[in-house]
Amino acid sequence: MVVGGGVIGCATAYYLAREGADVTLLEREGLAGEASGAAAGMLAALSDEGERGPAFEELSRHSLALYETLLPELAATGVDVRHRRTDVLQIALTEREASDLRRRFGARAESDGYWLRGPEILVVEPQASPKALAAYVLPERQYVDPHRLTHALAEAARRLGVLIETRAPVRRFRRAGGRVWGVETPAAIHEADAVLLACGPWTAALARRLGAYVPVRPMRGQMLSLKGPPRPLRNLIWSAAAYLVPRENGQTFVGATVEDVGFRSRTTRSALRALRRGAEALVPALAYAEQLSDWAGLRPASPDGLPIMGPLPGWENVWVSTGHFRNGILQATASGQLVAGSIVAGRPAPALAPFSPARFRD
Repeated sequence: MVVGGGVIGCATAYYLAREGADVTLLEREGLAGEASGAAAGMLAALSDEGERGPAFEELSRHSLALYETLLPELAATGVDVRHRRTDVLQIALTEREASDLRRRFGARAESDGYWLRGPEILVVEPQASPKALAAYVLPERQYVDPHRLTHALAEAARRLGVLIETRAPVRRFRRAGGRVWGVETPAAIHEADAVLLACGPWTAALARRLGAYVPVRPMRGQMLSLKGPPRPLRNLIWSAAAYLVPRENGQTFVGATVEDVGFRSRTTRSALRALRRGAEALVPALAYAEQLSDWAGLRPASPDGLPIMGPLPGWENVWVSTGHFRNGILQATASGQLVAGSIVAGRPAPALAPFSPARFRD
């Protein structure tokens, strides 16, 4: 039983079904209705590279490698996930930002990318601001449409026999001893040999119903879509103030805020104005671009910045997968595969040890 219809829940359901498990997925609203549908879809930990430790980096590398085989399989579902490859320009507009770039990427030298300075940036990205001082280029990064990716995973899971029920909030856990044997929704009681809680920041509340502590909280991220620039961006552009993702039909996605405001998922005029200013600073041609849409999602954040994955303390057959924060799209494949394999085996894989929910016990 998987509770949660975001990218983590759908990926885990898919890998469980590949392991031969009989799977039901319950989602309280619609698939990809929260953070999974609101993300930018980058398959790169651009805000966290080298800062979360070796376990985080290995999870990201493993997940990215899995996408190479998964994406062709998802194509068979008929859902176009809009997979794209592009270079990423991490641009510095000020001396302070340039110093931060050197701190983050200086030790990597030419091993993973290369440096551009001043006018060299405009050769690679003619739309970039002529005021840019430096840029570090990460070649051949990837991105997808996260909403479509989640639905493609769900469809692939369905084709393997997974039953997916939407508009099915959990009303009650049925339990006996140290096991949860059933999950009750308004329509039915679903029996289960194992239960996975993969509900983003809402996982904490479900865990509390079972007397367990999972310290995941919502962090709002606002984004918007602009029409333009007139000449499409050649690259995905990242800076301290905003990032720009070239999308279909001449659109540019602009993201994203990081706000600790609880479960308030609405957009705000002040944040959207700040995103527009960030976009215009990076690409001056966006100064008068029409805003097509805006949205917000609630990312699941953990106290130490690492995902929370593994057995729920105090329960024999309840598992958790949450806390991926800004990297849920990137890390969904490896997380899904590791958690699914662990559930089927009845014990956590060694690779899950750094992410165990038990690390937050007093």
